[in-house]
Amino acid sequence: MAAAVAVLAFVPVTIWAVRTDGGQTPAARPASYATAVGQRMVLTLQDGSRVTLNTSSRLRVAYSGNERRLHLDAGQALFEVAHDAERPFNVQAGETMVTAHGTRFDVRLKPGATEVLLTEGRVSVVVGDRDTSATRVVLSPRDLFTADASGVRVRQVADADAREGWREGVVVFDDRPLAEVIEEINRYAARPLVLDPGRIGAIRVSGVFRIGEEAVFAEALERGFDLRADASRRDRITLSARR
Repeated sequence: MAAAVAVLAFVPVTIWAVRTDGGQTPAARPASYATAVGQRMVLTLQDGSRVTLNTSSRLRVAYSGNERRLHLDAGQALFEVAHDAERPFNVQAGETMVTAHGTRFDVRLKPGATEVLLTEGRVSVVVGDRDTSATRVVLSPRDLFTADASGVRVRQVADADAREGWREGVVVFDDRPLAEVIEEINRYAARPLVLDPGRIGAIRVSGVFRIGEEAVFAEALERGFDLRADASRRDRITLSARR
């Protein structure tokens, strides 16, 4: 199948440090960052850590003398953490807290769920109130942690690197249902794809696709699966089976 081609908006940002404790321990002023649909942003924090925000994401950063605290309020972010034994690196995402020391991990907030994917190092994940009924899990590389209404699950994934393809402006699918593929593509789409009611959502799709060009992706589906892509409306592209 032909791959779609697009350029994902990219914004680099550096967070400069100020001193708040008489010059002994650097701390950064609290700051908030957000990306629009189809945009990503790379933040270089004052301790050398890097954060890459994916599309439609919101992040708050608040470093202090004894803690590096970040809040992911929406979307997805990849964290590459500089080692600092004196200040833990904590990411709060909903009811989930991830603590890391010199590691690399991805956090994604989905409707009703939180995912943490560890690619390097080691992190601990806590869900709920630390002082009462919290669930604590320690992840190893390639562990995918999921917390949702049904509970907490951890499984190893073989495609951990492919799941980070969004950093390079691509999404990778390996035998995934079309309905699931469309959901992912639409995260970056200015004009979302809509599946016509029927069984086409069960079609299995594999491939590497450039994100942000949903019309080109729809054309590839037309050629590869004998579907019809109706782009007559400005606010959507509707995919249906050919009659």
